[in-house]
Amino acid sequence: MSEVPHSERLELYGTEGGILVDQMSDPVVKLFRGQHDYQGEAVAGVPFGPDAWHPGGWHYESVITEVTDYVRALVEGRPPLIDSGDTVYAMRVVEAAYESIQSGKTVTVPAGAQL
Repeated sequence: MSEVPHSERLELYGTEGGILVDQMSDPVVKLFRGQHDYQGEAVAGVPFGPDAWHPGGWHYESVITEVTDYVRALVEGRPPLIDSGDTVYAMRVVEAAYESIQSGKTVTVPAGAQL
């Protein structure tokens, strides 16, 4: 299931609780302490911008900027400003998190371990 058009959401969970960052919700950041904290605590100081998908909104503009740069990079024969290798590194972090959950041990992802 997916929100329309989609959400900008990051969820991090640990043994002591979790944190939820959702750019499309107010409050944007909520901290959850312990396995039975279902309400969470709002983290102050993170502005909510409900105009994300309207022209001029942060998300709308960021998508246009990224796509424009990618096309220009292809035409100009240069690497794009956004390194797609960062996505591979992010997946390594997620895989390490799953490994840590299964083993109960700290797992390190070396810097630059993109491929």
